[in-house]
Amino acid sequence: MGNFFQVLGVQPELGRTFHVDEDKVRSRDAVVILGHNLWEREFASDPTVLGRRVRINGADFTVIGVVPASFTGLDQFERLEFFVPTMMWPQVNTDPEQKQLEDRNLRWMTVKGRLQPGVSLDQARNEAESIAQSLEQTYPQTNRKVQILVNTELAARIKETPPVAAISLMASILAMAVLLVSCANLAGLLLSRAPVRAREMALRLAVGAPRVRLLRQLLAENLLLAVAGGLFGLALGAGIIRFLQQIQFPSDLPFSLAFAFDGRVLAYSLAAAISSVFIFGLIPALQTLRTDLAESIKNAEAAATGRRRLWGRNVLVSIQVGVALVLLTVAVSVYQGFDRDFGNGPGYRTDHLLLMRFDPTLAHYSPEKTRHFYQDLVDGASAVPGVKSAALTTTVPMSTSTDAAAIVPEGYRASRGGDAEENVRVHFAARVDENYFSTMAIPITHGRSFRKTDDQDAPLVAIVNQALADHYWPGEDPVGKRFRRNTHDGPWVEIIGVTPTTKYLLPIEGPTAYVYLPVRQNPARQMTLVVESIGDAAALAEPLRKMVGRLDRNQPVYDVISMERFYDAHAVRVGHLMVRIVGGMGITGMLLSMVGLYGLVSYSANRRTREIGIRMALGADPPTVLRMILRQGFWLSAIGVVLGLFASRGMDTGMQAAFPAAETTEPSVYLIVVPLLLLVTLLAAFIPARRASRVNPTVALRHD
Repeated sequence: MGNFFQVLGVQPELGRTFHVDEDKVRSRDAVVILGHNLWEREFASDPTVLGRRVRINGADFTVIGVVPASFTGLDQFERLEFFVPTMMWPQVNTDPEQKQLEDRNLRWMTVKGRLQPGVSLDQARNEAESIAQSLEQTYPQTNRKVQILVNTELAARIKETPPVAAISLMASILAMAVLLVSCANLAGLLLSRAPVRAREMALRLAVGAPRVRLLRQLLAENLLLAVAGGLFGLALGAGIIRFLQQIQFPSDLPFSLAFAFDGRVLAYSLAAAISSVFIFGLIPALQTLRTDLAESIKNAEAAATGRRRLWGRNVLVSIQVGVALVLLTVAVSVYQGFDRDFGNGPGYRTDHLLLMRFDPTLAHYSPEKTRHFYQDLVDGASAVPGVKSAALTTTVPMSTSTDAAAIVPEGYRASRGGDAEENVRVHFAARVDENYFSTMAIPITHGRSFRKTDDQDAPLVAIVNQALADHYWPGEDPVGKRFRRNTHDGPWVEIIGVTPTTKYLLPIEGPTAYVYLPVRQNPARQMTLVVESIGDAAALAEPLRKMVGRLDRNQPVYDVISMERFYDAHAVRVGHLMVRIVGGMGITGMLLSMVGLYGLVSYSANRRTREIGIRMALGADPPTVLRMILRQGFWLSAIGVVLGLFASRGMDTGMQAAFPAAETTEPSVYLIVVPLLLLVTLLAAFIPARRASRVNPTVALRHD
């Protein structure tokens, strides 16, 4: 739309954005705004590109602007190369039979908007509902039962990509857990420094320094710690981002993952670091100032009387150990989950397959000519030496784009008092030909596969997976059942077959309902040719390109890749990256808990130096002292493990809510994590305990 960039608040790097009146008249304003990547790649970042004429699908457009490099578009993966007014669609569209600007049955656009100041989301929803009712009255044939849903951008993204949202939530929770362990360490460090600085603070107070001024000094010192830690975190984050930027997904299309420092995330991280230091450093600072002047000046250790302050550090260390156990449990569970999923396989073959994508409309093919091209393409590919079979599909498993099918199952009631008309469900879908299932090695467990006779003259049919069948017809044979497409009064589609539930978007996804439609009844513009090879699949790329050239040398071929490489890039590498991230957080939490326990035991042993000297003077041997100090570390670790076990059970529930495929943590995970954590924490306590057991009794008795 003409106000697209204004609504998003995007200013061009060069030139201007669209005027509102440039999107009012059909085919009048042939202007284009270039994407930043296209400007750099094809125009060598030429600043004089404004006013130049470029040809898009046979039509001339005038360049009026270039978007900034920071604008990645509305999709988190695809990077758009250029932008044109909506009313210029007839010039850009390669299919003359498509009437997006006239056909009210086509709902192919998403509306983005900003609420006016003082307008709530509920008010916007009420207004949208009124608009929907008005459209239904004006256009009853096309807008009956059509609603306008108003969601926040966050809610829309979560609904659009639930697995990505779940992974982001899990990573955020784990990151907060690591931050909690770090803050507990910081609080413990500051608490240990409180008695050491008690005499200093007492002297300052004695000469007239206000307590508020000393508090500001201590908080300023904490701020320096936060800045130092924040700078280190930024350097570490820059290194990690540089590593992530090296991840490439094989595709000829403008597709990328934008790993980069975001100003909002950077500001949030710095604020979290500074706030954490202030919040967790405030109590130790107040305890440092809450001291008896006379006793502190005479004896600094008087500031640390009793076990009150040590008790606070004990609690913090136990919490650290508990959080570390949760992090390690999640890390091992995620590793086992990925290992199990990869071991079981995705449910289809990945070897001896080559993928090639096509869009005949780019060569100005009509729908009829497109259908003929795809038929000739399959026949030609099947005749290439080394090809065992060839098939067509609109969606490749594990790809970032997928079709969707809105269905109304016959006789299905989703809720008490509901009817089938109100319970349209949208499921993932693919349009495939009759060779797809055999080529991909996906068995038909019930019924039959598609046939060439399932064309536009035959009754509408579909194949569903077991997850969809179990949801709508549990315990029944779904073959012969029917559903309507798109709306309550859409055409009936009969289910003729059932396939096993495989993996479609992510290797860790739960059972996902899926619908397969015959491409002969549901033609598509963009399709992928899937070729099964007898030998090496990659060796077929050049013969198949030559075959396509014989069909039409102007036909573009893109995304040529073996299924093994495709699956590795979109599933295996993503899984390994997730395991590394979660595992890194688990190891970080464990190391931080080691540091915390080491510091506590060292501090405690130092405070008990005189006590240890007396014990040794009375006959206690070094092993006895060693066991005494280790006993303290063991009980702190044991309490932390118990807390962590309870927290892990709650984490299990959250993981299963986010990832339906996730299973309850196996007992073997705890058999690995608990002994490992106890061993590591006891090792951290052993070093200061051994040092304390070797103290000279004479020196210990003179210890102040």
